[in-house]
Amino acid sequence: MTDPRDLLDTLDLAIARADAVLAGPVLQPMALTAQRLRTRSGFLGEVLVVALAGGTGSGKSSILNALIGEQIVETGVVRPTTQHATAVFRTGGAADLQGLFDSVGVERRVAHAAAADLVLIDLPDFDSTAE
Repeated sequence: MTDPRDLLDTLDLAIARADAVLAGPVLQPMALTAQRLRTRSGFLGEVLVVALAGGTGSGKSSILNALIGEQIVETGVVRPTTQHATAVFRTGGAADLQGLFDSVGVERRVAHAAAADLVLIDLPDFDSTAE
């Protein structure tokens, strides 16, 4: 597999070469995407990030709690239960991950020894009709 940083370098080169040919409104979204990807590429190191995504009541929060071995996030019968994303990460690992959490909008952050080199992110459902 190609290193993602090499792909970003190629994308940056393509954007620079297209600048003389394409209008700013066409290139601006591409440049912004490249910038966001480059910013995020420096956050993770050897950590595996797993985002739990799914519909209302599909068990995302229950799975996170089971993997960690205790109730970290609320579960319930009221839908939707999860209102904001929650990240669970290794104790002492917060400094490396704050930029990642900020960039993807994770407000609640919980350090836990059971997380080891794993970051679990419990996301709100994507199919709720509640505002």
